[in-house]
Amino acid sequence: GATFTANNSINGGNVTGVTINQPTPKNLYWVGGNGNWSDINHWALSSGGTGGSCVPNQLDNVFFDGNSFSSVNDTVTITMPVAYCKTMDWTGALLSPRFISTNCVLNIYGSLKLEAGMLFKTSEISFESTSPGEVITSKGYYYNGTNFRFNGIGGGWTFTDSLKGG
Repeated sequence: GATFTANNSINGGNVTGVTINQPTPKNLYWVGGNGNWSDINHWALSSGGTGGSCVPNQLDNVFFDGNSFSSVNDTVTITMPVAYCKTMDWTGALLSPRFISTNCVLNIYGSLKLEAGMLFKTSEISFESTSPGEVITSKGYYYNGTNFRFNGIGGGWTFTDSLKGG
């Protein structure tokens, strides 16, 4: 007869008997150049803002823009086995940034928008949106060795340019 409530939680599926109150979705901006995805000091609530917000979850949009990197080839690295975000947007990122997650499944619950001149190396991307209208923009990037999965039931993605891979 007890009631259980999980605040700031996300139902990963098959949960019964618990009231789950999801966190408020956020727009998170990468700041501070080189770093690891799981370091909260690289996530700010505004472009060029102060880091210290939180690691993104599947409700959060993540942005890498002109205020994200300070040196050529600054790298965002994911070292955990699974990472999440809603939309990942690199529009306007400068200085040829690099994204490397070689032993990680990157779960994207929205759109993916890359920027020309960047390196985007990941072993697997799982597109999980359950909504139509998502987009994938590659900007000429060649996905060599990336496994793509489209798992979102009811989801729909439009490729705005060519998807190239090996």
